[in-house]
Amino acid sequence: MSVQRRSGRFFAYVVTAFAVLSSIGCHGPQIVDEYDRVADTRTLTLGPVDLEGVFFGEVHFTATIPDYVLEHKPADQVTAVFRYIDFQTLSMRADRRVIKAHRRLFADAAVTFTGEEFAAIATAGHLVGTLDGGSFDGETTDFTFSPGVRQQLRLFAEKALLVKPKRPRELEIPSPEVRLNTPARVERGSIQSPAAVSRIRDIQGRAHRSPMTGTDVAGVEGIVTRVERRGFYLQDPKSDGDPSTSEALFVFTRSAPAVRVGDEVVVDGRVTEFVPGGRSTGNLSTTQISSSAVRVSQRDQALPAAVVLGAAGRSPPRESVCDDAIDGDVEAAGGKFDPGADAIDFFESLEGMRVSIASATAIGPTTRYGEIWVRIEDSGRSEGEVRTSRDGLLRGPGAVNPDRVRVRFHRGSTRSLGVGARLERLVGVLGYSFGNFELLLEERASKSLIVRESALREESSATKTGPGVLTIATYNVWNLSAKNTSRMTRIANHIATNLDAPDIVALQEVQDDNGPENDTVVSAKKTLGDLVRAISKAGGPEYAIRQLDPADDADGGQPGGNIRVAYLYRKARVVFVDSSGSDGGFASPARLGVGEEFFQNSRKSLYGQFRIRGKTVHVVNSHLTSKYGSPPTFGRRQPAGDKGEAKRRRQAAYLRAKLLELVRAEPAAIVVALGDLNDYEYSRSVRDLVGDDGAFVNLIERLPREERYTYIYEGNAQVLDHIIVSRNAAASEVDVVHVNSEFPRAASDHDPVIARVPLGG
Repeated sequence: MSVQRRSGRFFAYVVTAFAVLSSIGCHGPQIVDEYDRVADTRTLTLGPVDLEGVFFGEVHFTATIPDYVLEHKPADQVTAVFRYIDFQTLSMRADRRVIKAHRRLFADAAVTFTGEEFAAIATAGHLVGTLDGGSFDGETTDFTFSPGVRQQLRLFAEKALLVKPKRPRELEIPSPEVRLNTPARVERGSIQSPAAVSRIRDIQGRAHRSPMTGTDVAGVEGIVTRVERRGFYLQDPKSDGDPSTSEALFVFTRSAPAVRVGDEVVVDGRVTEFVPGGRSTGNLSTTQISSSAVRVSQRDQALPAAVVLGAAGRSPPRESVCDDAIDGDVEAAGGKFDPGADAIDFFESLEGMRVSIASATAIGPTTRYGEIWVRIEDSGRSEGEVRTSRDGLLRGPGAVNPDRVRVRFHRGSTRSLGVGARLERLVGVLGYSFGNFELLLEERASKSLIVRESALREESSATKTGPGVLTIATYNVWNLSAKNTSRMTRIANHIATNLDAPDIVALQEVQDDNGPENDTVVSAKKTLGDLVRAISKAGGPEYAIRQLDPADDADGGQPGGNIRVAYLYRKARVVFVDSSGSDGGFASPARLGVGEEFFQNSRKSLYGQFRIRGKTVHVVNSHLTSKYGSPPTFGRRQPAGDKGEAKRRRQAAYLRAKLLELVRAEPAAIVVALGDLNDYEYSRSVRDLVGDDGAFVNLIERLPREERYTYIYEGNAQVLDHIIVSRNAAASEVDVVHVNSEFPRAASDHDPVIARVPLGG
């Protein structure tokens, strides 16, 4: 999995308990009921709950219910966040049932229960819990809940529809209208007296946040341009010609709005700033009116003219997202608002408005969320812009290509497209969610959209296996487990055919045999065995396997998946050298980084020693810590930054020291470091690993710039996967084989990389 994958998608499992601490006070646990209009979900939070029997600890419970208003569905899962407590496994003895949950690594000491499990906990006559695998201040790790807390657990389960209410009248779930009157993720300023404001531009202002936040307004007029489940976009058809102020905003109606596209309406309500996903995401806020009244004055009115993006209208800045944020906060009061120079300000000045693009090229494949990233064809090129060899857009040092545009297809009209597809006549509303501005295609525009499919096909490498050479590849197989039979077959074909069966294949993101099922299984014997058999079935040679199981839930990745790195090697050509290291050398195989603080909750690297045609080859296979949780490119924090960089740099320094030990111990041997390093060839962490003394060479840098990409994130093609060799193998050839990153429904989200290393003599 790429570490850049957006966490905000999985609202059903995101913990929101910490935000309510101040509202709880000392009155004991309370249930907070929240609604997220972007995700269309209702989240219940119970906390803080003190534990009886464990000193210094408390717990918060959360449950999220999707599509609440449309259909009453029970929560899929309940997350418990244990604050101040270090543990690995939780056991709950509910009457005669024992429920075990393992600590999730993507949250702060969190465990997850199924709805059925939590119902058993909430209704049990006898209940006691045990925390295992941690350090505690008390003598016992057993705990239970007081009668008052037990009552709240029951009420929480009833509100989450996990059990039937005991007293239906008293415990009835509030109606949507009542519940949504206080949306939890709306930011408000000080409440002011009502003002007779009739123009949207005055509400939007020349800034990211409305100067009228918290003000009650009346008589706001406009045309409905798009209707959502809990509100609609409203645009003033009479523009003042000022490109710095948006003429549109979102009207939050709390329930399904009784308006349709083309209605001219008058709105009363309060100006608020809404943060999609909550403040912890780092997303920008969007200006909206939380309406108290909506009146339709006329039907079937012409929609306001769309602002043309591109040479015929307004082109987004291509050099800078933002270079003038105050203390890193683009929404800080008094900050400079410069739509002509800063892309984040440019798109903010069009927030909620109708925009159009005459012609665009897809620079990323359609995602599973029905969206695609495009480049505006006639918007010009920045000085540092580099196109990939296959019509994509390359991310470079300091160049994030801020003029990219995310397009979301209209519901039910998603097109499955790859990089290089051409789209014409895109028209829609400019919205914002999940850290990015996006063009929300209109229904009629989706029907008239002209699409020319991409001509790209999966590549096959020209790097061939043969006598006198070692072929070695790295391939991130994207959470592959024995359950992924379809992807398993495709990945096997890539190895056997597109890569011409390399002598050694270094794999990353290999999951245990039952994938993300969160139990005590850590073995990947079946996962890797199935892959080897699939390669043979695809016409490839017989491969052997070397890997070492991680500790359960200790190496990060998808909870329960226990991802690890592993080796496949051709038995007929390569010998794996098993060694205990008792002679003072490295044990082979060996997990590197075990016990190191900077490898905690991160995949451990795997060292292996091989021999081919009498030559020793030392290989270190790594999957460095992720960029998970980094601020969004178009988020409040500017510049966005990289959350995992400091940890990756420490990992890289550690691994470089190990590589130098191998070189010094056996100068004639070939040393290879490869894998998903989760950073770019010009990044500080990769530079730290390669060093500047000439001892190692990053083969990726031998490729032309337009070929340097193994992964596409938000339309930016970039290198995350590398092959680094010792100086005596500097004559090696390298090839990135584009079989995944540019295509929808790919076998993985990474492209493999293969090197052809001359063995000499």
